[in-house]
Amino acid sequence: METTQLKKISGTFDVKMEPTEFSVESNSSNGFNRMLLNKAYHGDLKATGKGEMLSVRTPVETSAGYVALEQVAGELDGKKGSFVLQHFGVMSGGNNRLILEVVPDSGTGELKGLSGTMEIRIEEGQHYYDFEYQLRDETY
Repeated sequence: METTQLKKISGTFDVKMEPTEFSVESNSSNGFNRMLLNKAYHGDLKATGKGEMLSVRTPVETSAGYVALEQVAGELDGKKGSFVLQHFGVMSGGNNRLILEVVPDSGTGELKGLSGTMEIRIEEGQHYYDFEYQLRDETY
């Protein structure tokens, strides 16, 4: 099994979040939300992302958390296929921690064997991604 070298790409993305019904009613002062994610990635990742996010905001304005699963389909550096990103985010007192990681063995098509992590940043209202990834040769 051969692995390609680690690559890092960057680009922009557009995101639209649509509130949807939440299956659990909160009986506390915490505000639960459920959103549908629709993204368009630009740059070396030309793809659409569709997913679902669950989040909670506490009564403390700077504290929150979210999890999401996102199916990304399109073209990564010229290779076509899809993969799933798992999101985990926590805000605490102005300190943010965000992890986005490719779900192992979720790659399809020419992206079979994909692994990696993605960072998201927002600058002046524009969303950016930095994606560090590698592909494992699946012809074994």
